[in-house]
Amino acid sequence: KCKTCNNDMNNCPGHFGHIELAKPVYHPGFINKTKKILEMVCHQCSKLLCDENNDEQFAQALRLRDPKARFATVWKVCKGKKVCEIETAGKDEKDSIDTATGLEKIPHGGCGSQHPDIRKKALQLYAKVEEAREEGMKKEVKDKIITPEQAHHILKHIPEDDLWKMG
Repeated sequence: KCKTCNNDMNNCPGHFGHIELAKPVYHPGFINKTKKILEMVCHQCSKLLCDENNDEQFAQALRLRDPKARFATVWKVCKGKKVCEIETAGKDEKDSIDTATGLEKIPHGGCGSQHPDIRKKALQLYAKVEEAREEGMKKEVKDKIITPEQAHHILKHIPEDDLWKMG
């Protein structure tokens, strides 16, 4: 006999609930999607790495109506970006014009930080970070764990309009 509804086990519908966890954890069913989102946004300012004003492929991706198709296309465009583009205060005329299109670049408003490569091993995400040891020495590449708390912080601060752009 079920203690919740007092039915026998053949007639009990099952009672599902949820558990409040003390800390965030990666959900095994969504860790790949989380990895893709972390590849699309800056880890410092949580902005999308691409901008529709300066990237024609990204602008075409935004025209897609299907959110799943838009997400996949935006991910393909953003995953190659390694820097969150920053607006330079003292712009030169030649720097403000895109060489490919000949049009004036509109600032992205990013923070200028380097974007790491994201890797997944089991139920953990890692960022490949280059660290310079001493002057003149080769940079060392290390795997830094992206904790679920860090991922939650990044995802929580993504601007609302960027969420729509991602799909």
